[in-house]
Amino acid sequence: MDEKKSLKIPEFLRRQAWVLGVMFSGNVVLCRIVSGHWSFTMGSYTLICLAILFLLLYRTSHYVNMVHSALKGLKQDDFDPGAYAATTTLDPVMTSIIHLHQRNEQAVHAMETIFDEDDESVSGNLNEHDIFKKAITGIRAELQNRNQQEELKNWIVQGLADFGELIRNEEHDFANLAKILISELVKYTNCNQGAVFIANADENGASRLERMSCYAYDRHRFGKRIIEAGDGLLGQCLQEKATIYLKDIPQDYIEITSGLGFATPTNIVIVPMMANENIYGVIELASFAILEEHQISFLEKLAENLALSVASYQNKKHTNELLEDSQKLSAELQEKEVEMKDNLEKLISTQEEMRHHQMELDGLFRAINNYLITAEIDLKGKIMGTNGNMLRLFGYKYEEIIGVSVSQLLNHDKILSKQFWNDLHEGSVFSTDILCHNKSMQPFWLRASFAPVEDVSGEIYKVLMLAEDVTGKKLQEVELQSHLQAIDQTIAAIEFSMEGKIVRINPIYSGITGYKPEELTGSPYSILLPEEDKNTPQSLLLWESLQNGQFFSGIFKHIDKQGKEQWLSGTFNPIFDINGKPKKVVMFADFITEGKEKQNELQGMVKAMKASFPYLELDAKAVFKTGNKSFFEALGYKRLELQRQDLRRVMTTDSFKKLGKVLEALTENGFADETFDWVTSNGHMLNSRVTLSAIHNLENKLDKIILIPTFEAPAEKAAPSGHA
Repeated sequence: MDEKKSLKIPEFLRRQAWVLGVMFSGNVVLCRIVSGHWSFTMGSYTLICLAILFLLLYRTSHYVNMVHSALKGLKQDDFDPGAYAATTTLDPVMTSIIHLHQRNEQAVHAMETIFDEDDESVSGNLNEHDIFKKAITGIRAELQNRNQQEELKNWIVQGLADFGELIRNEEHDFANLAKILISELVKYTNCNQGAVFIANADENGASRLERMSCYAYDRHRFGKRIIEAGDGLLGQCLQEKATIYLKDIPQDYIEITSGLGFATPTNIVIVPMMANENIYGVIELASFAILEEHQISFLEKLAENLALSVASYQNKKHTNELLEDSQKLSAELQEKEVEMKDNLEKLISTQEEMRHHQMELDGLFRAINNYLITAEIDLKGKIMGTNGNMLRLFGYKYEEIIGVSVSQLLNHDKILSKQFWNDLHEGSVFSTDILCHNKSMQPFWLRASFAPVEDVSGEIYKVLMLAEDVTGKKLQEVELQSHLQAIDQTIAAIEFSMEGKIVRINPIYSGITGYKPEELTGSPYSILLPEEDKNTPQSLLLWESLQNGQFFSGIFKHIDKQGKEQWLSGTFNPIFDINGKPKKVVMFADFITEGKEKQNELQGMVKAMKASFPYLELDAKAVFKTGNKSFFEALGYKRLELQRQDLRRVMTTDSFKKLGKVLEALTENGFADETFDWVTSNGHMLNSRVTLSAIHNLENKLDKIILIPTFEAPAEKAAPSGHA
């Protein structure tokens, strides 16, 4: 307001204004005097007015140009206010321009010193309502606010880095990590108390929290405490999976609902340790001071990092347990394989023995066919004549046996009975095996056939007995029957016709599959097969081969009565008649379903492990064999780049030397867990924890080595130039 009141019109403009006023006033008066008539006086007066007007216009144009030049010079850094000093004493406009230049210089200097927080000397010279001073003050306030925000961010970043290093150093011992972390966290956040809880499940599978470590007033406090889901603030945090921050806590509130004991701070924050939508634990801090927003944000980020560490620790523990289970299953599988080999060898041995017995029986039958026993019997049952084979067999002389009743000689009730003669008259042949005794009362077996002999008129006039000594064969059959009964009681067996119809199943097969013999008798072999195997070329080829007398052995599937798949290991054996043609098929097999399921389960577990973790396989000489996609992506190599090479290319020198020592100990222990530094294809170093397992073959010799690395985030620095 003061500047506006002191602003004056330039003097020469006021003079020009008075002159113009007088001229125009005089012109008006003169015009009235002369009444509009032109005269010399009127013309002279007009010319003088024009001259004066031209002079005024020239002075005005010069002044405007000077003001414009001064205003234009304000934009230049070499503006000289002294060049206009002569005009400033009389001209308030130029004075204002000079003052504006001085004000601009002060504002520029103030902006040059805007980052000096304590320098208020220049801006202090500016008017309190000056827009420059307001702008500079606002900029300084914004810079201070940004500096404060940057300090808070640096506080968060530095804290995360320090605690991240602590987590990496102590991740192998989580109990010790929890103890160190909570004490450092309480100090870093200027809190008074803190505790770390880990989430686990009880025997019923319900979630709960278990306190790992508690720190209060520069002291660690021990003792376990279990928090059930929904119990107090901690249980609420476990259920809701969200941060809880309370202010102005009552004196007795924490004693009831928190996990920090009997302290009574006024502020409490509970942060869940979350990773991938899963909660792994809770961090609880209490303070007498209000926790700022950046402190809570830091706690949430730290809790996420800690959750990832807990998840990694649990995954490693679970992996180790899986490896142990895998090794146990592998050992059991090896035992089953050895047992199955033994059973298969026994089965083959039994088959060879049966074949040997069959050959013996065939030879015996051929020998008996060359030496038949014959005797002629009259219609009264008396012996009319016989051959030397019968005499030698019974130990009688010819005259001693003629006229003797055949029933008395053979000691058989059915011979010469009424039914016996009726059957003979009807043309039937009576055959039977008879236990006889020779003259010395030594027993032997005869297989005798009695056939009627007719005369020319068709009347039966005698009976011809054809017999053979089957004592040896009987003994063989008894022995063979004993073998078959022994096999029948120890191994599953099915008897088929040559058309593939089931003739008989033994009790072992019936007991395992649940079928009763009458349920399968007469059914085709395909009823035992899964639906997808019934019309396969293998099934059709099996019976074609068996019908051609070929032997088959292998592993195959059947379906039991409940529709469950059953795996068997055994053989299909064609049985030949006396003409060498197959007349039936007998299957002998062991049920190996349990071993097969364990093998499939083991293969599934190994496949899942290969898909979930980086996987590397070396041969017995520690030369690269193969690896999975995760391993090659982590290091940036292709499979062919490492084929048939050792690991010196992808490891630092120290790690490669350490690997050699670990492999030496691995052949004895079978398992190792060590840390190695890897070198990626772009030259960066990558640290990982590696689990090594030795795989042995059936001869207990080292077959291959399995490495499962757990890679951490790549380091910022490049790998040493002298890596292996």
